[in-house]
This record gives sequence, structure tokens and C-alpha cells, in this order.
Amino acid sequence: MRNRRFHLVCARLAACGLPLALSVATNAPAAASPAPAVTRAAVQTPTQDRDLGALAEEQEHLRRQLQRLERTMESLIPRLEQEQRTDTLELVRQALKELDLRAEDARSRTLEELMDSARSAAASGQVVQALEEQERVLRGLERLLSILMNRQSLDHVEDQLAALKEVKQLVEELKSREATLERETRELAERAKSEEQKALERELDRLLDEQRKLQAESEALGRDDGSFALDELARGLEQLRTDQATDAAVLEAWRPEHRDERAELRDAVTRARAELSRASRAREAAERMRRGADEARRAASESDREATAGQLENAADREERRARAAGEAPPIAAAEALRKAAESLRQAGESAEAREEAARALERAAAEQEARASERAGAANTATQSLAKELEPLAGGANPAGEANSDRTQSPTAEQSPLAEAAQSAKEALARAASESRSAAERAESEDRALAELAKALDDEARLGPALEASQARSAREAERLEQALGTLPEAARPASTSTARDALRQAGEAMRRASRAAGENSQPRAAQAAREAEKALDDAARALEQARERTAAAQAERQGAAGANLAERQRQLARNASQAAKNAESGSMSAEGKRATEQALEEASQAMERASEALQQGRSSSASSEQSEARDALERARSAAQNSTRPERAEDRQRAEELEREQAEIKKRLLELATRNKQRNGAEGQRSLERAAQNAGEAEAGLDQGDLDRAEQEEREVQRDLEEANRELGREEEEYQRLRQDELLFKIGEELASLLETHRAAMKEVLEIDGAREADARPSRVQRLALKRISRDELTLAGRAAELGKAIAAEQSVVFAETFEEMRQDLERISRDLDEAGDWETGPRVQTLQEDVEERAVWLLEALKAERDRRQREQQQGNQQQQQQQQQPPGEQRLVPDEAELKLLKRLDSDVTQRIDQLLELYPEIERGTDDPLLLEEIQRIAERHERVTKLFMRFRERLGIPAPEK
Repeated sequence: MRNRRFHLVCARLAACGLPLALSVATNAPAAASPAPAVTRAAVQTPTQDRDLGALAEEQEHLRRQLQRLERTMESLIPRLEQEQRTDTLELVRQALKELDLRAEDARSRTLEELMDSARSAAASGQVVQALEEQERVLRGLERLLSILMNRQSLDHVEDQLAALKEVKQLVEELKSREATLERETRELAERAKSEEQKALERELDRLLDEQRKLQAESEALGRDDGSFALDELARGLEQLRTDQATDAAVLEAWRPEHRDERAELRDAVTRARAELSRASRAREAAERMRRGADEARRAASESDREATAGQLENAADREERRARAAGEAPPIAAAEALRKAAESLRQAGESAEAREEAARALERAAAEQEARASERAGAANTATQSLAKELEPLAGGANPAGEANSDRTQSPTAEQSPLAEAAQSAKEALARAASESRSAAERAESEDRALAELAKALDDEARLGPALEASQARSAREAERLEQALGTLPEAARPASTSTARDALRQAGEAMRRASRAAGENSQPRAAQAAREAEKALDDAARALEQARERTAAAQAERQGAAGANLAERQRQLARNASQAAKNAESGSMSAEGKRATEQALEEASQAMERASEALQQGRSSSASSEQSEARDALERARSAAQNSTRPERAEDRQRAEELEREQAEIKKRLLELATRNKQRNGAEGQRSLERAAQNAGEAEAGLDQGDLDRAEQEEREVQRDLEEANRELGREEEEYQRLRQDELLFKIGEELASLLETHRAAMKEVLEIDGAREADARPSRVQRLALKRISRDELTLAGRAAELGKAIAAEQSVVFAETFEEMRQDLERISRDLDEAGDWETGPRVQTLQEDVEERAVWLLEALKAERDRRQREQQQGNQQQQQQQQQPPGEQRLVPDEAELKLLKRLDSDVTQRIDQLLELYPEIERGTDDPLLLEEIQRIAERHERVTKLFMRFRERLGIPAPEK
């Protein structure tokens, strides 16, 4: 049984794509002996010694394969991070953590250390200990497999699911209580308002409505005369001028002829960082060796020695991996020293002198690494000092070339460029690192950070040419768009100056295209000149467009005449009304803060309305609309402040507010308890939302305490939103747990069914052999009867297992699968009866046919379960599992297997019934004339019951899927 389980784990690890040749336990039981191992000579033969030696070698091979697996997973992490495969990345990290875990059931040893212990025990002939260690290895491998396959134990998943459902239920209860509290707070706020307050709110609603109407009329005038379009074009032109000024300044500062110098500087930065990295690795190796020496001296017990040796070997592997990652040859000296120390420690046994020698060897190696670190640090210091000198001209300049930009002192590049800033920062960091009294590791880290920023700035500058080329091309397209838009303006909005603006925009676009081509050819003088020409042309276009806007506005004011004056007067009157409302706000039943906010917003609205009136008087409909929008925003702020700052003044209202405050305090307390409880769950979702809900509940409580009903109501709404978000997050977590639970259940049912089938096939084989050995119609011998009794008991046990599986799958609403298990149970019970004395020791075709029926149904079920597992795995890999479930299952249902799989199996059962009837008629044609054979009648009854059950299952599916019954 142990071998079978071990091989099953190995096969699954291999199925995960992991190169593990886990065959070590194949011969272990054969070498095991129940007697204690007193001495090897007393209990081992030479052949057994050879077997144990081979076993130890296989165990060592397995350990190396595990190390290879660890290296493979570590090398996968950067690629998974780059591809942003977060789920897979998390599984790999969990698996690596499992490899370093020192579990209690493993006697606080890692999986690799357990393998070493098993190898040592096998090599020294301690068979029992080797088997015990292999059992612990097996448990560790099963845990590792569960992580890599993203599987958890069914009991664990169900416990997590139950805890999650309790949290969800509590969230729903608290959300309902908070909604009731919000409604009661809103009712209290409405009841606490004075008549003056209500009158103010009605006036604010009227003002806001009137302002909307005035703005709509103003915009209609603006659309008719084209002023809106002119204003929009002016804004687009202003943005284009800003962008062009930036590009022109950068082009003047750009020095593509310094590319070779920059490349040399990048190489120098790379060399300096490499030297810093080498020195850092050497220091770390030395520190690890000194720690290893201390641990070696303390490792008195065998388990401590094994643990320390394993850690030293892991450190050696890390040294080699880090060197490979940096593109260097492996640090052979450090790795070899660590491995030799590990081997010496294993061979030291209980000898303190041998352990001391291993520790001293490590200290000698540490001293060598420290010397290497000092050498590398010196090389790094030389490289950084040389680099600091190279940065002098770059850090001191005003532009990337380190030259003064005398032509445009006010341009964006009059200050230091990003590259110059990075160079200055790197220069200062290198100077500080050389002067400050910090550790070598801290200095190296500071220097590397500064050099990394400098390397980034150098890379950015290297890409400056293509970026400028693309930017000027985009600006040229924008200039062309503005030119075309000017040509589509209404006649009334096209004075002579618009033609001038179009010509200037055309010239700007051509100059920008020239600048783009020159930047692509790395010709800085031509690119900068063309960019300045484009900038001047845009200035000319802006002046011409402004003249067009002024003339259009004057013409509009003249054309609009009375209509414009009427709009301006109405807007002015509305401004006076807003000012009066601001004065009336003082008498409302608001908090002092609310009154201030309302008055301030109304004053801002009044001022914006006055500006809008003036713009309407001048014929500037677009400007008027912009001011009217500001007035609307201010009115809405005033209304919100007035509506939401009511304070309870009457005694009964204040008492009610205190009651609501106590209820809110209780909800906050429950939320804090719930957040604490949720945090204790593994990988809990919704934690942040619950914590925010508790915090907002506290704010609502404070609002009620201070009589600020508006603040309390807002925070109560926030609490509900937070709880709704927590519910959604918990719902997603619940779906994932349901999926994990069903995956694990499918896996377990499949395993149990495969075991059942294996046992049943063995029984079939024995029955066939016994039947072949019996003479026709002869009573079986005593030996055969004993064998048949045993087989009968085995088949009856399988019937019980089939019943349990059927019950488990029926609980998941998989009715067809459950029915198939029920048929297997009935057939197995009948087989058990027939094989025993009650069935007169029947072993002939009838019993064998029943056994074949059981086998066939078990195979059908296994195929269906495998197909469902494969489907789920495909969907999970494709990331569309939820969509597929929605397509195959009614909303809200999560059954173990979808309708499609159930219907396929149901079709098989129906076809099987038809086939059984045909076979029965072929074998017993006399049935049509009637029969009184009890066994034949029993078979007919069995087929009839199956047919009836299949019919009922079809009817059940039809009703659930909403398919109408066929007409009779």
C-alpha cells in the first residue's frame, strides 16, 4: 500500500512537468524487517547489503533531483514576474517555501535533510529508520504536490468554506443594520429642518433650474454663430503652442553627436555596478561561512549536523546560481568550500575535534572570501572614482552636453536636464559614500542606487531622437487638423483673419514635419531651426485667431441685439437673487460650518453669474457658457451644503440622535470583531473593505455625536458600500473555494472509484478461475467455498463503498452519477449473495455478467470524471472558467459536474437498457410466450427497474431545463 501511494505521488509530480525520478521506495519494503536492527551482520545478508547500498544511491539521486527541482522553480520566478502570471508565481513561491519548511512531523527538518537522513540510514543498514524517514519524505512530497497542483485537502477546504460563509452572513447582517440606520438618520435630518431651512432649499433648487435654462439659451446662440467652435480651436492651438515650445527647447539642448561618449559612459556605469555586485557577493559568502562555522561547532546531534550540512549545500547552490544570473563563471572556491564543509560535518559524527576542523576550514574559506571582497571593493572604488571624474562635465552643465543654452534662457532646459540631474545625484552619492563612516555593504548599496538612476537617464537620452521625431510628427498632424477645422466654420465666424490663421497653421505643420525628419536623421541644427520656425508660425496663428474671435464677438453682439441684452439682464437678476439667498442662509437650521459653506458657494455663484452677464453683453457666448457652468457648480455646492448640514435642535431630535449613535457604535464594534475574525483566515479576501467599513462607522458615530447628520449619513452610505465591496470580494473567494472543493472531491471520488474497480477486477478474475476449475453442476470444493465466501465479503464491502460514493455525489446534485453508483451497489449486493451459500455458490455466466456490468459502469464513471477534471483544468488555464460555468449551469447553481456530462452518462444508461433487452430476447426467445423461471424473472425485473429510473431521470432533467413535455 505504501509503495502504491508513493508511486502515485511520483506520477502526479511528473504530470506537473517537474523532472523528478521518484522511484526510491520501490524496493524498500522488501528490505524491511520487523525485528530491531541490532547489528548489520546479525540481520543482513550480502545480497541485502547490496540492495541497501543501491537503495542509498537511489535516495541520493532523488535528493539531487529535488535540488534540481528547486533550481528550476527559482529560475522560473523572473520569467513569471515578467509575464505577470501572478497565480502561477504564487504557487511556485509557496512550493519553494515548503522546501525550506521545518515541519514538526518531520522532526524540524527540511525535505532535503530528511532524504539525507534516509540515505544515511539505508547506507548504515538501519532499515527501520530509513523507512520511517521515507514515510516523512512521502508526506512532504504529497504536500509539495498539493501546492504545485493548486490542491488543498477536502477537509481543509470545507472548513475554510464554512468559516467564509459565516463571515459572509455576518457581513450581510451588518449591511442590513447599517442600511436601516442610514434611513433613520435621513428621516431624522428631514424632521430636524426648520421652515426657513426648507424655504432656502426650495430657493436654491429654483436658482439652479433657472441657471440651467439660461446656459442652454446661451449655448444655442454660440452654436449658431460659431463662437463655440472658435473658442475650442483657440484652446487646441494654445495646447499645441505649449507642446511645441517644449519640443523646441529640448531640440536645442539635444546633442546627438555625443552618442559615442554616452555609450562609453554607460559602459563605465555597467562596469562599476558589476564590481559593486561582485564585492557584495563575496562579503555575503564570507558572512555565511562564518555563521556556518559557528553552527558546525554547535551541531552535536545528528539531526543538527544534517540540518547544518544541508544549509551549507544550499548556500553553495545559491552562490553558483547568483554567479550564473550575473553572467559570470561560478565562484568555484566559495561553492567548493561550502560543500566540503558540509561533507566534513556529515563524516564528523559525534567527534568534537572533527567538527572543530570543519569549522576552522570554513573560517579559512571565509577569510579568503573577505580578502576577495576587499579586492573587489578596491576595484569597485577605483571604478566609481574614475566614473565620478567622468561625471564632472555632465553634472555641471545646463543641458545634456554640459553646455550653456544661451539662445533661450527661459526655456524648460535652462534648468538641468534629467540626465544632468542624474549625473549630479550620482556624483554626490559617490562622494558621500567615500566620506561617510558606514559599512561597506551600506556604501555599496547607496552607490548602486545612484548608478542605477544614472543608467536609466542615459537610456532615456539614447531614446530622445526617436521620441522627438514622433512628437513633431504628432504636432504636425494636430496643426493640420486645426487648419481644416478653421475652414469648416460658419460664414459668420470666418472674418479675414481666419485665413491668416490657416496660412500660419499650414506653415507650422510643414516646419514640424521638417523638424521630425531632421530629428530622425540625428541632425540637431536643422531640427531645432525648423522647430523654432514652427513655434513662430503658431504664435502668428494664435494672434490671427484672437483677432477673429474679437471681430466675431462684436458682430454677434450687434446681430443678437435685444435677445443678447435680454439674456444678460436675466443673468444679472439671477446673480442678485443668489446674493440675497446667501444672506438668507444665516437663518437656516444648519451648522455654523454648513452656513459658511452655503454662503461662500452662493457668493461664488453670484460672481460667476455677473461675469457671464458681461460676456453675454459683449456677444461672447462661449465665455458666458463657461462662467455659467461655474455658477451651476457653485449652486450645486450650496444646495448640497444646505441640505446636508442640518443639526438637531429640539430635545427629542437630540435624543433620537443619541440612540442612533449607540446603534452605530455597536455596529462599529461588530465590524472590528468581524475584521479581526476574518484576518485569521488563510488568504482572506475583503479584509481592507471590512477595515474601511469599521473606520467609516467610527466617522458616522462621531458625526451623530456632534449632531452632524449630513456627515453621519454620508459615512453610513460609505459603510454600506464598503460592506458591499467586502461581500463581492468574499463571494469571489467563495467561488474559488467551491471550485477547489469540487476539484478535490472529483479527485477523491476518482481515486476511490479506481481502487474499487481494481479490487472488483481481482474478484472477477478469481471467480472466473474458480468457475473454470469446477465441474459442470458440481458443488464447489471446501477450498473453493472458502474462497467464494471471501470474494462475497469483498464484493459486499465494495457495495458499501459504492453506496457511500453515490451518497457523496448525490449531495452535489449529480443525480445521474448517483443513480449509476446505486445500480453498482445493487449489482454488487446481488453478486455477493449469489457467490455465497444463499446463492448456491453461483459462479456461472449470470454472476459473471453482473460483474461485467459493474465493471462497465465503473469505467463509464471514471471516464466521465476524468473528462470533467480535464475540462476544468483547460478552463482554468484559459482563464474562462466562470464564463463556461455560466453557459453550462443555471445561474446560482454550482454542481459538481455540468448538465452536459450528466446527459452523456444518462444517454449511455438508456442505450445500455435497450441493449440488455435485445440480449435477453436473443438468449431467451421463450420470454415472449411467458416464463416462470425465477432467475429470469428477477433479471427482467432488474432491467425494468433500470428503465424506469432512466425515464424518471430524463423527466427530471426536462423539467429543470424548462423543456415542455411531448404531446401524447
